[in-house]
Amino acid sequence: MAMRETKPISLGEMLESFFNKRLIQQQNVSQNTINSYRDTWRLLLNYLVSEKKISITRLTIDMVTAEVILDFLNHLETQRKCSINTRNQRRAAIRAFASHVILYEPKYMAQFERILSIPAKNYEKKMLGYLTDEEMNCILSTFNRSTPDGFRNYALFMLMYNVGARVSEIISIKCKDVGTNQILIHGKSSKDRIVPIWPETAKLLSQLIVKENLDPDRNLFLNRKKEPLTRSGISYILATASTKAAKECPTLQGRKTSPHTIRHTTAMHLLQSGTDLNLIRMWLGHVHLDTTHGYIEADIKMKRNTLENSGILKPSKGYTWNPTDEVKDFLNTLGIK
Repeated sequence: MAMRETKPISLGEMLESFFNKRLIQQQNVSQNTINSYRDTWRLLLNYLVSEKKISITRLTIDMVTAEVILDFLNHLETQRKCSINTRNQRRAAIRAFASHVILYEPKYMAQFERILSIPAKNYEKKMLGYLTDEEMNCILSTFNRSTPDGFRNYALFMLMYNVGARVSEIISIKCKDVGTNQILIHGKSSKDRIVPIWPETAKLLSQLIVKENLDPDRNLFLNRKKEPLTRSGISYILATASTKAAKECPTLQGRKTSPHTIRHTTAMHLLQSGTDLNLIRMWLGHVHLDTTHGYIEADIKMKRNTLENSGILKPSKGYTWNPTDEVKDFLNTLGIK
């Protein structure tokens, strides 16, 4: 008697199980992790639909092979111009899904173990870039505080410079997190931390809350549509301000300044002011001291480059569910909290 063929498992069904069972119920991961994994699968779903030339409703998990994932990772790097670090982050999200499939559908073990065997791509870590006091002040001076957007932007980057928070942490701050001389930061892996803020920063944030008439549970930084600012929105504001500031500050010309540059700036200025490295680690929310130690190495390299460029030091060598189109809607809901 011939064995009855089993119906292929829907990719959408397994994705729902992965997010709801593994990430939310079992691991209780942070919202930032969910957002990152969600964004990976948005990209991968679009890629699969394009490559397989079929509707998203017909995608099954047997179509997610090691060859497809390798092609997708290369697509991110070559076509979307993602950094190797971003490529490795996307790989991590796919590996988590692969482990979930093996656990709940052992018959796919061989297929998804091949995906787990895809290595991370090595890359040369760039020296950390940061802004000087003059450069930071020049950027802050570009915001017209007499306008609603200008005032919000000035308060935004004053806070970022003050606390050195990640951009994901900044956009998740609620009005109720703001204290008289401190602020509650919701960090990675659901690790909260309290960071002191300058009196000027505290005053700006209080004024912003009053000006915008914000409720305690609302996000602190909103766009013109009264929706929370996004990563891309903050990056755009900073890029525009940096270009404008470069007219008055020549050292900013040709520089690429990102929100993470502000975080590096806070860390480097704390280090250069004599702040203990372990205190900087807690301030920035680093899990391991080794991560914070990178700022010491960056500071030493920059000082050495300054000496080499001035001729004082000679350069040295060697530095070196039932499938439906609603799968996308489901992923979209994961960003709402």
